Amino acid sequence: MINLLLWLLLGALVGWLASIVMHTDYEQGPLLNIVVGIVGALIGGLLFGYPTINQGVFNLPALLVSFVGAVILLAIVNLNLAWYRAVAWHGHNVERAPLAQHQERRIIKSTPNPTTLCPKCAKNIAKRAAAYE
Repeated sequence: MINLLLWLLLGALVGWLASIVMHTDYEQGPLLNIVVGIVGALIGGLLFGYPTINQGVFNLPALLVSFVGAVILLAIVNLNLAWYRAVAWHGHNVERAPLAQHQERRIIKSTPNPTTLCPKCAKNIAKRAAAYE
């Protein structure tokens, strides 16, 4: 029972530290931090062949391997999300793009001139900008 509790707490710690390094800590809650830490430990153990927190080893090298695996996991997720957002934005599926409100406002404000975009994109940008005013 104590190992399960330690596993969850260390998974949360590893996931949280990895999310800080990868600048995704504002997007994740405690539950996702635990998932990132545990799945990251699995990836780190597979890549480096060293015991991780998933094997019940709670020493510093195991935490480091788990942390590196969590950072790799978040890097892969961030690359896929960046690609998805770029395709969704330029592919005229703006409603499907999973953007936080502050990111969406930044995109709308950074768009130089909606008239230089295709008509469908300009219409969507104008519609979304009106929603924030």
